[in-house]
Amino acid sequence: MSLASSIVNRCLRITDKDNVTVFLYPHTLALAEDVAHECFRKGADVLLNLYTDRYQLSYMNELPIDSLKQPSVFCKALTENSTAEIWMGAIYNPRLLRKISPERSAASGEGETKAHWPLSKEKKVRSLGVGLSMVTEPRAHTYGFNYRKWKKMMYEASNVSYSRLAEIGKRLRERLAGANTIRVTCPGGRT
Repeated sequence: MSLASSIVNRCLRITDKDNVTVFLYPHTLALAEDVAHECFRKGADVLLNLYTDRYQLSYMNELPIDSLKQPSVFCKALTENSTAEIWMGAIYNPRLLRKISPERSAASGEGETKAHWPLSKEKKVRSLGVGLSMVTEPRAHTYGFNYRKWKKMMYEASNVSYSRLAEIGKRLRERLAGANTIRVTCPGGRT
């Protein structure tokens, strides 16, 4: 099953009654389009809401801090009209975050929380964050990760067979039941 199909069919169980908002960055456009395609196949309405690094920097650095602390009218409207929200957004180059003050980041977080979360909870909007959207070459370089290995690992983790994962989890629970001490090691014997 493709990742887009897994997101739409297994994770969010989108139907023809859904209005889906996908928040994305250019590096996740292909996946967002695939998700939209899968949603359309179900009869759902979809909006792709694009962010860019330049847009994010302008938003964070040009709006007055008091404005950042307030919920965005557009964000509130999207949440008000969505039954499902998919978050595929992550700034492409994390070094740009150094250009945003901690005070502005906190103010934006306050405003975004007000815009999305209380209303999402009240309306029971289904929400999914796609961890794979964090994987970019500049981010891998910044964090000291091997880009190809990280991308492969995140893709596999994002597209796991949930029934197989549940089966493994059940077996692990049975093996660990009644244990007083558990020691976890990795290759090479480190704990």
